[in-house]
Amino acid sequence: MNNAARQQTKAGAASLQWLARIIAGDTAGGADVERLLAEAAGSPVGSRGVSFFPYLMGQGTPRDNPQARGAFSGLTLSTERADLTRAVLEGVAFALRGALEELEQHLPGINRLAVTGGGARSALWRQITSEVLARPLGHLQADSCLGAAMLAAVAVGAHPDAGAAARAMARSSDASLPDPSAVDRYASLYMRFCQQSEVHAAFFQA
Repeated sequence: MNNAARQQTKAGAASLQWLARIIAGDTAGGADVERLLAEAAGSPVGSRGVSFFPYLMGQGTPRDNPQARGAFSGLTLSTERADLTRAVLEGVAFALRGALEELEQHLPGINRLAVTGGGARSALWRQITSEVLARPLGHLQADSCLGAAMLAAVAVGAHPDAGAAARAMARSSDASLPDPSAVDRYASLYMRFCQQSEVHAAFFQA
């Protein structure tokens, strides 16, 4: 994945850890993160109108803007903590879709996707991401450096290509399968996210 695509989602799992620290007092990113995830399962697709822009470390793909900052929108007096948490999960998933769309312009025909890292351990987050991306999503039981390690193994000749490296180095669990009704809902929400994100990021142009 190119550097711009990595920048887009560099505050993925960190966004959830930040939320846990801010609203649940979790400084270690452990038990309270799990509690927030359990609560988020009770919030519906779309987080009851709440959106989250995951730019706590700036925005990358498709518009590089290191000065962009994170934000919530759509808050009301009826907004609950579960909605905030689910909005974070959905916002990061929307950012991943933007990075994937950018990547596919340079590498068309991508038909297999998998996630790694801390956020990928959440079955709920994987399911949301699968439905936002509208395709099955595998889960590799490794940290987020696995992709770089695979490419390094190919570069030094340990494996002939990336496919061989993946087969040898990755342990995959069952894939998350998108629910068609959620896919349709998220397609509409993603378009709204892109429009809102463009307006939001414009406030932080260098």
